[in-house]
Amino acid sequence: MTGLNLNVREVLEDIEKKIPSFRGLKFSGVDLRDLGQCVSYCRPRGWSVLYGVDEQLLGALTLGVNGAVGSTYNYVGYFMNKMLSAFEKGDLALAQSLQFKLQDVLTFAFSLGFDLAMNKQVMSVCSGLPMGPPRLPLLPSPPDAVQDVVKKLHQDMGTCPN
Repeated sequence: MTGLNLNVREVLEDIEKKIPSFRGLKFSGVDLRDLGQCVSYCRPRGWSVLYGVDEQLLGALTLGVNGAVGSTYNYVGYFMNKMLSAFEKGDLALAQSLQFKLQDVLTFAFSLGFDLAMNKQVMSVCSGLPMGPPRLPLLPSPPDAVQDVVKKLHQDMGTCPN
């Protein structure tokens, strides 16, 4: 989102000396090596590592993250809870099929310009709650593109009214 890439594990080194109340982090990168090193460093300290790349959550779960924080969970939460439950029960095939469905939907959404603004618009449609327009400098996405994403969510994941 910001374009800033850093080695999160390096940032964690002695962080408790600088921030005594530190208890965990949200990892939003795609470098699974760095994520794994963060989990390895945080686990013995009792710190939480949450993952923030919705379409890659299953891979992060296998590395031992404690949970997830993601924007699409606002409207695919029930569906993704099924994936978490399947993973916890050891049903990797089901967990994979559910993760693949989210990946397919998001690949489609990204092809239509899915970004923070469109995500907010999709949330408004799916929830029925007016979230208001995106804040500048973001601009609203074309309504047809938003409706196409909502339709895809409904068809592929059974979420969002059609």
